[in-house]
Amino acid sequence: MKRPQCPVQPAGFSERRWQCQRLADHEGPHKASYSKKAASHISWEDGASVFEQEHLPGNVRYRPPFWTAARVGRIVEWTAYLAYAAVLWRYLSWISAVVFLILELLLSVRRTHFLDLGRFTVGVCLGPRVKFLFGVAFTRYNGVGRISGFEVLIWRHSLMVCALLPRGEWKAFQRRNAERRVALEKGGDE
Repeated sequence: MKRPQCPVQPAGFSERRWQCQRLADHEGPHKASYSKKAASHISWEDGASVFEQEHLPGNVRYRPPFWTAARVGRIVEWTAYLAYAAVLWRYLSWISAVVFLILELLLSVRRTHFLDLGRFTVGVCLGPRVKFLFGVAFTRYNGVGRISGFEVLIWRHSLMVCALLPRGEWKAFQRRNAERRVALEKGGDE
């Protein structure tokens, strides 16, 4: 059963982000951090004034329970996909099962994800719904010049492999980064 976040806010804080970040009906004092990266948090009891709140080290962030209805639904969905892939593998070929799983994984993406690999980036992004089902495209820097990447479009999902910078600019970029690191190391030694 999903338990919601505790709705209590500390006295003197009107911003929503200062809401108690523990589960509803928790035991003990309320606790809240300003952000995910905050180095401290405030702790207070019910009805405490601004002067009775404690500022303590460490971060407190609300985490929903692991077994939510959405997560159980995704597990059931992927179990069915794996069973279907096993049937494809058994009665057709392993290639059809792998293609099916890759397409399902691609189409299940809900937000953009990219992974930088040196000068290149690989990722999946979402676009507006398009009129065609499948397409292949080459991307260019600012729409002109040499080809910088390859893109496969499936409905509204785009699987891309692109170079971040042209080869000549990448060498200059690496040289500037190396000079910057050396300057920072020299500045840190003094």
